[in-house]
Amino acid sequence: MDSEIELFWGGQQLIFHPFRALYFVDEKTLLISDLHLGKSGHFRKHGIPIPQAVALKDLKRLKNLIQHFEPKKLIIAGDFFHADKNSELDLFKNWIQEFPEVEFILIKGNHDKLKPKLYKDLGFSEIADVIYVGEILISHDVLPNFEGYQITGHIHPGVILRSKLKQHIRIPVFAYHKLHILLPAFSKFTGLYTDWENTDYRFIGCTEMGLINL
Repeated sequence: MDSEIELFWGGQQLIFHPFRALYFVDEKTLLISDLHLGKSGHFRKHGIPIPQAVALKDLKRLKNLIQHFEPKKLIIAGDFFHADKNSELDLFKNWIQEFPEVEFILIKGNHDKLKPKLYKDLGFSEIADVIYVGEILISHDVLPNFEGYQITGHIHPGVILRSKLKQHIRIPVFAYHKLHILLPAFSKFTGLYTDWENTDYRFIGCTEMGLINL
C-alpha cells in the first residue's frame, strides 16, 4: 500500500491520492471529478431516506485534501452537482467560504445543468467545457478526436478484486495509459464501471488504507 503515488506524465509531476484526487505539483492544482453533490438530497426529495451525511463526508475528505496540498486552484472535472437545486447547494456555499485563498474552477459535466450565474454565486471563478493544465487537456468525458494528453472523469472506473475463497470486492481506481488518465468518482455514492476486457489501461486502486498498483 502507498499513501501517495507520484508519476511524471504529460510534462507534469502528478501525485495520485487515495482520496480519489490528483495533484499537479508545479501548478499547485488539485483535481477531482464527479463529486455528485446534491444526489442524496435528490433521493430524499423523492422519498428515499439517504442521509445528508453522505455529502458531508465527501466535503470533509475534500477539505482534508485542501489542507494537505494547500493548492492555489481546485478543478472539478464535471458532475459537481447531480440534480436540480436543493439544500446541498447551500451546504457547499457555506463550505467553500472556508477557502478564500483557493480558486475553484468547474468543468461542466452531463449533470451540471444549473444556470452559470448560480455556479458563480457559489464561488466558482470559471465555468468551462475544457481546461488546459500545461499540455494536458481536462474535460468531463473523452474527446475522441483529441490526440494529446487528456484527463477525464464521467464513467466512475473501478475494478473487481477476487480472493481464492471466491469472495470479491469492488474498488474505485485511476485508470491510465500513455495519453489518458481516467479519474475515479470523488463521491462514494456512485456505481463503478468494471468492464475492462481487451484494454491497455493500467490501474491504481483507491482503498481506505492507501493506493494499490494493480
